[in-house]
Amino acid sequence: MNVSRNVSPVSLFLTFAPGDKRLLTRKAEGLPGGELDHPLFRYCIAIHSRLVSFEHVVSQIEVWHSRAIEDMIEVGRTGSGSIRSGTVLVYYFESLADTIYKSMESIARMNLFIYPTKKNPPHGFTDQIKSIKKIHPESHLFSKSYDSAAIGHLEFYEKVNRIRRNSTHFMGGIEVFDQGEDGLLIPLYFNFELSMRGRKAPDSKMILRIADETKSLKEGYQSWLNDIFSAYLDELDEETQGIVMFRSPEAVEHRSFTMKEFLSGGEGRVVHVTSIRKVGKS
Repeated sequence: MNVSRNVSPVSLFLTFAPGDKRLLTRKAEGLPGGELDHPLFRYCIAIHSRLVSFEHVVSQIEVWHSRAIEDMIEVGRTGSGSIRSGTVLVYYFESLADTIYKSMESIARMNLFIYPTKKNPPHGFTDQIKSIKKIHPESHLFSKSYDSAAIGHLEFYEKVNRIRRNSTHFMGGIEVFDQGEDGLLIPLYFNFELSMRGRKAPDSKMILRIADETKSLKEGYQSWLNDIFSAYLDELDEETQGIVMFRSPEAVEHRSFTMKEFLSGGEGRVVHVTSIRKVGKS
């Protein structure tokens, strides 16, 4: 069976990190552990859950974007109708920013286990970013590669936080419409920038094309995750063992690899095979 190596840094880390006993058993100074037996492993699960949630939200935005347009066309035709689809669309759009920000907070906690340091870094993502900005590039808070990745995505972080911060702490956005040159309706996200903490925003109105902004957030999220987890991979032991699943039309195989072996194109060791039944025509 051919073994594909087209794997993202995120998938690679989530596959092999649970096998690195050094990372798995670390405790973070000053961070409550409660009943967490392997804290980093639990945060890896959390990141995986965020990824699944993110893909679901993106798919729902596509569905409700179309419905919102259909409903507005009906309102224009009949003079009455429902705005429910637009409200649901805005809910999912704000949920997109929320899901990304939750990932950022999970990453902030993972940093405390992956990078043992005596610098007593902040626990929250926003405060970690502030600390990195103060010392970069002369020094680093976690590692040179991680800090550079974090600094390289500041614009993305600010975009996400602007949407999340306002909808969480001040007011939710609403759906309004624009019209393209072709006459087609374009759903927009409308809100006010109310989180400047005493500083007057150049333009307090936040008007975003939902479809375009969703695409931008998706691309930014994937790029940010890939850069962050590329930095994490530098900290993994290359001899760490992991189980990788491969699927063919006939069977599903689970193979054991070291990370070094996997990246070098090795075949690994088959640990379990499940045959796929072919259902015949009745």
